[in-house]
Amino acid sequence: MPTHFTSAGTDTVTDSIARTAPKIAQVLRGIHRRAPHARVVVVGYPDLFPEDGVGCTGAKVPLAAGDFSYPRDEEKERSGMLARQARRGGAEYVDTYAPTVGHDRCRPAADRWIETFAPESPAAPAHPDAKGESAMAGAVERGLSRHTWHR
Repeated sequence: MPTHFTSAGTDTVTDSIARTAPKIAQVLRGIHRRAPHARVVVVGYPDLFPEDGVGCTGAKVPLAAGDFSYPRDEEKERSGMLARQARRGGAEYVDTYAPTVGHDRCRPAADRWIETFAPESPAAPAHPDAKGESAMAGAVERGLSRHTWHR
């Protein structure tokens, strides 16, 4: 774990994810209270970093090659927290990580669905481009068609 994300030996990103979980639970309770018959869907994160942990370097992705596994693992931890909170909070969870694996910010522009810090397609830095958004939308559509809502 990079020392930048530690404080007194504690992983501050993991702590932040843990502190966010009750907030997600509170939001889900509020939605269900205000709209008791609503179908609520929580959408996870796409694959932002190389799944194999091998990175890419350069000005467009300013991380050291050995530092890619940490943010990838933290991203998976965030998505896991969202999935748990969805299950506990009467919502559905849609995984957008799996369908985007292999299209992270380290891929060549033609294969990349997540932009670098210097986007080469119309997208915000470090966010999905149109292909990434389309893949995520497809995952949501498939998730919605698979699940029958029972509350």
